[in-house]
Amino acid sequence: MFGRLKKLFTDRTVDWPHTVQDPVLGELRLSEDGSWWEGGALLGDRTIELKVGGEGQPDGALLEHARRITADLAGFEERVARFLAREVEQERHLRPYAEEIRHLRMNELCFFWPERPNAVMVCFAGPDPYRLWRCECADGSFYGFAFDD
Repeated sequence: MFGRLKKLFTDRTVDWPHTVQDPVLGELRLSEDGSWWEGGALLGDRTIELKVGGEGQPDGALLEHARRITADLAGFEERVARFLAREVEQERHLRPYAEEIRHLRMNELCFFWPERPNAVMVCFAGPDPYRLWRCECADGSFYGFAFDD
């Protein structure tokens, strides 16, 4: 019985590396709660946070996807901007937020799902610090643009 309890309360990340050096993405650090590895990519004068999932180490397929996107981060951001503009134009429920959406800036890319290695969640910083905007992109298609309050 004690063995089972010990297993329940043992830190599963105890043997995981706390930093991983990627040849393209640079240093990735294990998050405080052990849920993913964190790093950053430069886009002009700002840093876009990267979060990469995986068990024991960052997932290889997720790393590869992150490398592809960060290889042309400016181009990816342009595609994101076109998607946001289309969403405001086509989705009536977003029109009251049009001005806020125009000021959104991509600030985080989350590669969380090993079972969906070609998906990324894009998070945005905006003028309202309490509204968290995000969308997803899988296989080059954007969808699911919304916010959480």
